[in-house]
Amino acid sequence: MFRDLRDFLAFLDQSGDIFHIWEELSPVQEIAGMIKLLNKKIGSVVFFHRVKGYNIPVVANLLGSEKLLSLAFNTSKDLGEEYLARRKTLLKPLIVKDAPVKDIIIRNNIDIMATLPVLTHHSKDIGPYITSGLTVAKHPETGYHRMGLHRIRIRDKDSFSIVIASPGMSKIVQKAEEKGVGLEIAVVIGLDPMTFFSSVAFAPEGVDKYELAGALRGGPLEITKAESIDLEVPARAEFILEGRLISSLKE
Repeated sequence: MFRDLRDFLAFLDQSGDIFHIWEELSPVQEIAGMIKLLNKKIGSVVFFHRVKGYNIPVVANLLGSEKLLSLAFNTSKDLGEEYLARRKTLLKPLIVKDAPVKDIIIRNNIDIMATLPVLTHHSKDIGPYITSGLTVAKHPETGYHRMGLHRIRIRDKDSFSIVIASPGMSKIVQKAEEKGVGLEIAVVIGLDPMTFFSSVAFAPEGVDKYELAGALRGGPLEITKAESIDLEVPARAEFILEGRLISSLKE
């Protein structure tokens, strides 16, 4: 079981499945263009060590091939059979106080783009997008957690736009709005591969995605209380943005 993204990357580095790039590249189109090119040519994970304007690296293509997915599952068995076998036994998450994701907490003067190297992918994009950040929320009545992979556009220093169209998450948004409040959400970046994979795996309404993540990981997912919202978040994520979804509420 890989406890976090760093654990998985160390494993991939030992197996020779990471392509390291040490040249400084811009987060505006250059990195995205290199990701697209290398995905076609080599199909391995790409680690960009030097991002212009930041001291934070960028990692891409973590689950971009059947081989990488097999490595993430840490199995040589048929992936379909392994996936179906694991998801039969859901595991409740483990709440912890000592969470690595809280090593650095920014509460004031929040500036997303000054902190994170969010990529601009194409010349005609309206702006930079987070493309591999998981949106996490919990049902306002039952409390079960959902996770989804949604494209997120950074609008200004401390706000972003997100379209939530998947049935499981959109129902939670609807329930929150029926109560007259904006849904509290977290955008989670940098997770162990099975938690990331579980965000897009099918789960019937009422099934907690954190429990599904535990089943696929082979061990309970460690979660911790968010700092500014009533939500539990993965304790070993690299970054978490906390906020409230208000775009569709009437003023």
